[in-house]
Amino acid sequence: MQREIGYEIRNLNNLIDKEFNTLTSRGGDIDYNQSRLQGWIIGYLCLKERKGEAVYQRDIENEFNIKRPTVTQTINAMVKNGYIIRESVIEDARLRRLVLTDKARSLHASHLRDIERIESTMRTNLSQSELDAFFSTVDKIKSNIENHNF
Repeated sequence: MQREIGYEIRNLNNLIDKEFNTLTSRGGDIDYNQSRLQGWIIGYLCLKERKGEAVYQRDIENEFNIKRPTVTQTINAMVKNGYIIRESVIEDARLRRLVLTDKARSLHASHLRDIERIESTMRTNLSQSELDAFFSTVDKIKSNIENHNF
């Protein structure tokens, strides 16, 4: 039987999730109510914050390829949990800039340490050429999916 790419990616994702959950369950400073998407959004906002760039809901929709209702629900939960605040923009009263709280920055620092451990584990016994081939393959698969009209 031929191996299926989607199946293998899903299996790999499950293994990474399991490892991340194991690591985070050992730390006392992790908020267990936080979803993985919220973690990715916090990371994205941290990156943009360091660059001095404002982020709006539509940026999250575009960056993560998710629909507006999902982003709205996630952002609302993040506001409720104290991870972000919405700030009005003087130039356009309809826009609300997403701003991280200190709670989110602290959580992100903890997650970065765990992500670095998992990344190091995944790269064990892989040469640079194997990594280059892997990332090239992933990029091609993503492009195939993005450019295909189902």
